[in-house]
Amino acid sequence: APTDVRARIHRADVLISMGRKDEALRTIDQALRTATSPSLFINVATTYRKQGLDDLAERAYRAARVALKDSNLFQREIAEVSLARGDHLTAAREYAAFTTSKPQYLALVEMQLKEIATEADDPGAIALFLADRLRGQPDANQVRLYVTFALASNRARSAIDVLMSLPGKAPVTGSLLTL
Repeated sequence: APTDVRARIHRADVLISMGRKDEALRTIDQALRTATSPSLFINVATTYRKQGLDDLAERAYRAARVALKDSNLFQREIAEVSLARGDHLTAAREYAAFTTSKPQYLALVEMQLKEIATEADDPGAIALFLADRLRGQPDANQVRLYVTFALASNRARSAIDVLMSLPGKAPVTGSLLTL
């Protein structure tokens, strides 16, 4: 069995082309456990996304978080893969976390949440997640994300209740006047 990370990844590609996905997954897991460069994880995930193997791409991104000991890595990428797979709740979770680590992308995430609100099978679960997140972290960005989703998913009345239940110093700003 190859010990070089890149050789293992190549072996996994061959196994996938032979229809041996389970064995390929084990090979990828072994290879990525010893990888130390974010670029390797990106290359692996990009290769799998191009092949329509979003589950393997997500697996590579999540392996990077473990191997590189950084739970904030690849939040946007995991959100995009989750969205492509139709896992709207995971996408919303990753996007919300992404705005905490990279607040400059708030407008992009708001746009994605609007799309998720119209496509999700269970928008109520996402609204609950965002409301809980807001209660735990009542900052202006989380307020904006929650309100954006609430409006796009026709939950304005319940959004008012959630906002009214926040502590007095929560940053409920003028953007909420649309409720």
